[in-house]
Amino acid sequence: MNDVPVAWYFSAMNNTFRAWLIAALTHQKLPVLAEQQYEELVDRASIEGIVVLVEKSIARHPQFSSIPAELQDLFRAAAKQTIFQQLVFQGEQQTVFAELNKANIAFIVMKGAALAQWLYQSPTDRSITDIDIWFKDKPTVMQLSKLLQPLGFVAQPALGELTTHEQAFDKTAQNSTIRLDAHWALFNSAILSASLDFELTYKNAPTIEIQNQFIKVLSANDALINSIGHRALKYLSGQADTLKWLLDQHLLFVTLNPAQWQELVTQSAELGISDLTLDAIEQSQKNFNTHAPQSLIDALSHNAKQEKIKRDWFQSWSRYQWHEILAVSPSLSVRLQWLGQKLFPNPDAVREGYGNQQSAWKVLLNRFAVAIGRLFR
Repeated sequence: MNDVPVAWYFSAMNNTFRAWLIAALTHQKLPVLAEQQYEELVDRASIEGIVVLVEKSIARHPQFSSIPAELQDLFRAAAKQTIFQQLVFQGEQQTVFAELNKANIAFIVMKGAALAQWLYQSPTDRSITDIDIWFKDKPTVMQLSKLLQPLGFVAQPALGELTTHEQAFDKTAQNSTIRLDAHWALFNSAILSASLDFELTYKNAPTIEIQNQFIKVLSANDALINSIGHRALKYLSGQADTLKWLLDQHLLFVTLNPAQWQELVTQSAELGISDLTLDAIEQSQKNFNTHAPQSLIDALSHNAKQEKIKRDWFQSWSRYQWHEILAVSPSLSVRLQWLGQKLFPNPDAVREGYGNQQSAWKVLLNRFAVAIGRLFR
């Protein structure tokens, strides 16, 4: 999806719709909506990835009896469609997990595919659009094609080896595209490269049963670190405050005991992301009144002042690219190679990512023009 209209959509979202969805989830007073706004409200709940949760929440809402039947029906229909899509995803991921376990490949399931299984009451409550799996290194990921191809997954072209730390595999099933993102680093960013170590994380990762398969998933603290970094990177496409990701963080914060809160502060300092963690807490408090110990917020604020990485690095495209190229390598030749891959990426990957079927030179020229526009915007 092109990130420009997505960014515009989220920045232009009617505050009444957002307030209504949050009020529905938290059982607060619902804002008044006109009948002609009902369909757009449900559409936005779907885009925000929370339509199933909202449909369940309004059924228990104190104002349920005053919610128009037409609006209830719209949510019910959208939730039913989303649940069907999620069941398709879950069927495919069960097959993938079984094959990985059979091949004795070490992996950790991340993000929504994992959180849906243990953070929410039902796996279909948390909408997922891809399956994110972390592997120990790039060679392991590059060998996955042999295992995944018989299952119908096809490796997708990457933008460039220096600009990408993951390999995407796609499969079409039940008129849906199932995407598997195989990561060999926790984040697809050089700025955040000083992240968790795979082997240590794998050793300490809890094991849960997902669809008859025993799977390693990130612990609550590690899942928060992953979510915090992922949210920061989503600033670039205007999606940092998507409600399903904010809700993930709120629910994860709620699970933390005092020792885990302290661990979050310590981990954030070790990785140099205290300001990103503070930003996540502030947004969670703003939207869901999340409780966070003031002493630890003060500690994060103190640490953030001493660290290099700042939230505003991710809130400007040009600023992010500048700090990214500095983080790639101290070598000028490597930085120039990264810049070349960024400006003139694999055209097949650009077509795949943006759905553009133009000739290669037109695709690259258009991307270059977009980059110049972002630089001076």
